[in-house]
Amino acid sequence: MAALMWWAAVGESQTYDEGFHLVAGFSYWKTGDFRLNPENPPLAKLINALPLLFTSVRMPDLPESWRDSDQVALAGPFLYDNSLSAETILLTVLVSGQCCIT
Repeated sequence: MAALMWWAAVGESQTYDEGFHLVAGFSYWKTGDFRLNPENPPLAKLINALPLLFTSVRMPDLPESWRDSDQVALAGPFLYDNSLSAETILLTVLVSGQCCIT
């Protein structure tokens, strides 16, 4: 099962809402503010984002999107314009064993 998950993670792209959950969970850890992605419980997002705290990943500097709780506007830059590549961010979450909890 682990080999199949690894193969799928390396060979395919993220799911539609994976970026939303990761940026929300990361923001919960960094700010203590639960404004992003309130429609889903926070625990799974916190667990998913935990390994990212030990990397150089950072929140996007988009104050208007943060103010408006625009998870869609924040998720793209979080995954694709960060200090680590989107593949590295997603594989870090997968390798930590927390992938697909959300």
